[in-house]
Amino acid sequence: DLLEAAYQSRNITIDFAKAGTWGRQYNRYTAFFNAALQGNVRMFEAIAERPVATTAKAISLITLPSIGLYLLNRDIPEYYEQPRWKRDLFWMIPAMIGGKQSWYLIPKPFELGILFGTTVERFMEYTDTHDKAAFDKLAARAFDAGMPSMLPTVLTPFIEIAANKNYFTNRPIVPRGEED
Repeated sequence: DLLEAAYQSRNITIDFAKAGTWGRQYNRYTAFFNAALQGNVRMFEAIAERPVATTAKAISLITLPSIGLYLLNRDIPEYYEQPRWKRDLFWMIPAMIGGKQSWYLIPKPFELGILFGTTVERFMEYTDTHDKAAFDKLAARAFDAGMPSMLPTVLTPFIEIAANKNYFTNRPIVPRGEED
């Protein structure tokens, strides 16, 4: 059925055209605002419609690779030298390039990547180290990954420069040693 095929094609990922009046207007000023909201809606719909299948897919496609890569990386000291945001948001595949440790980065899915990947990696890190810092700011990372920015995109660079803080990496733009 052509109508059913059209409906399914719009729901295969997220429906970028689906938005309320307020969301459509706000999306003009904040990049990907509606996409972030629709991603959350689609995730909850998938879990509600097919909880077992969705969970099985998430475990097989997110949790298992996360466990495997954590086990591969946990004995590499340079892995822990990488910023927490990078370890949380990417699967990091180790590679030696020119005798130096390097990484291939594969982005994790936003919401499900935090829930089914990063959370598991942090739990495994805690079981290895018994350091409760493994769970530091995990809720904040999940919130940041799942919630759209409320700040208009055009203002973001100016606010970051004034505050000397990159809000994505949560680090200073100008390092302390280079200030003044």
